[in-house]
Amino acid sequence: MANVQTNTSLPEPKPMGYKELLSIRHYLYLLGAQFVSDLGEGVYRLALAWAMLQMTGSALMMSTVLVAQMVPAIIFGIFAGVMVDRGNKRKYMLQADFYRGLVVAAVVALWYLEWLQPWMLIVASVILASFTAFFTPARSVAVRFLVPDHALMQAKSLSSSTNTIVSLVAPALGGLLVAIDMGLAFLVNAVTFFLSLLLISLIRNEELTKVVEGKLNFAIFKKSLQEGYKTIMGNPTLKSLVYYVVLLNLLLAPSGVLIPMYAFQVSDMGATGLAVFEITYFAGVLLGSIALGYLTRWPKIALVITGIVLLLVAFLALAFVENFYIATVLMLVLGLGTPMTNVPLSTMFALKVPRELLGRASSAIGILTMTSAPLALSLSGSVLAMVSISEFFMYISGFGLLLVVMMLLNPVIRKSEA
Repeated sequence: MANVQTNTSLPEPKPMGYKELLSIRHYLYLLGAQFVSDLGEGVYRLALAWAMLQMTGSALMMSTVLVAQMVPAIIFGIFAGVMVDRGNKRKYMLQADFYRGLVVAAVVALWYLEWLQPWMLIVASVILASFTAFFTPARSVAVRFLVPDHALMQAKSLSSSTNTIVSLVAPALGGLLVAIDMGLAFLVNAVTFFLSLLLISLIRNEELTKVVEGKLNFAIFKKSLQEGYKTIMGNPTLKSLVYYVVLLNLLLAPSGVLIPMYAFQVSDMGATGLAVFEITYFAGVLLGSIALGYLTRWPKIALVITGIVLLLVAFLALAFVENFYIATVLMLVLGLGTPMTNVPLSTMFALKVPRELLGRASSAIGILTMTSAPLALSLSGSVLAMVSISEFFMYISGFGLLLVVMMLLNPVIRKSEA
C-alpha cells in the first residue's frame, strides 16, 4: 500500500512563466490597480513638492509637507498589518482608493478656485498617507491569495519591475503636466485612484473578504513589538545594523528637500528640471540593482561601503556643481549608490533574524527607520534657513564619511559572516 501511495503523489508544480501569471485575471486587475495608483501618486508627489515651493518658497514648508506624509505611516503602520490580516482586505483597498480620490479631487477644486493654501496641502498629505498605510499591506496580502505558491516569486518580481517603471515614468509625466497646468497634475492623480478602485472592484476572491472573529487586544500589538525589539537588541550584529540603517536614513532623508530646491537653483526649466533629476536618479537605482546581481561574491559590508562612497562622492560634487547637465550625471551616481547601500544592509538583517521572528523584528526596525526620516526632514528645513544648499551637501558628505569610518572600525560588522 505504501508503494501505491508513493506512486500517486502529485509532482511539485513547475514555476509559472510571466505569460501564465498574467493570464490570472483577478491578479491582472490587482497589478493594473497597482500601476495606475502608483503612477498617479508619483505624479502627485512631484506636483506637491513643486506647488509648495511655488506657493511658499520655503524649505521649512516643503520639509513639513514631506514629514506630513511619513507620520501617518509611522502611527498607523504599527497596527495596519494586524488589522488587515484580520479584516476584509478588498474592502480596505476599496475604501482607501475612494477616500484618497476624494481628497485629491478636493485639492483640484481648491486649486482652480484659487483657494488652496499651504496648510491644506499638509492636511491632504496626512489624510492620503493615513489611507495608504492600510492600502499597501492589504494589496500585499491580496497577491498572496490571488497567485499560487509556486508563482509567488514571479509575482513579486513583476511587482518590483512595475514599481521601477512607474518610478521612471511618473517624474517625466509629472513634469510635463506641471509645465502645462499644476491642477492637471493633481487631477490625474485623482483619476488614477478611481481607476484603481474600479479595477479592485472587479476582483473576486473569498479569502480577501474573510473577517476574523473577535475583538483586537492592544496587548497583542504591545507583545509583538516587544519581542521584535528584544530580538534586535539581544544580537550584537543586529543592534549594529539597526544603528547604521537609522543613520543612513538621517543621511539620505534631507535630499527630499534639497534636490527640488537644487533643481530650481541650477535649472531654468522649472518642474521639468526636477523631473529630469528624478528620472535619472531612478535609472541609476535600476542600474545599481542590476549590478548587485553580478556582485554576489562580494562581502556584503564591502557593497555597503561602496554604495555609501558613491553617495558621498555625488553629494560632495553637487556642493560645487552649478551646471545642470553635470548635476544630472551626479543624480545617476546617487541612484547607483542607493541600492548598493540599502539592499546588502537589509539582506544582512534578514539573514541574522530567526525566521519565526522576522515579521516582528522587521516591524520594529521599520518603526525606527521611519521615525528617523521625519526628524531629519524637520531639521533640514530649519538648517537651510541658516546655511546654503551647497554647504548642506558638504555636511551630508562629512556625515557619510564618519559613518564609513564607524563601520570599518566596528569589529562586530567586520567579523560578521553575513
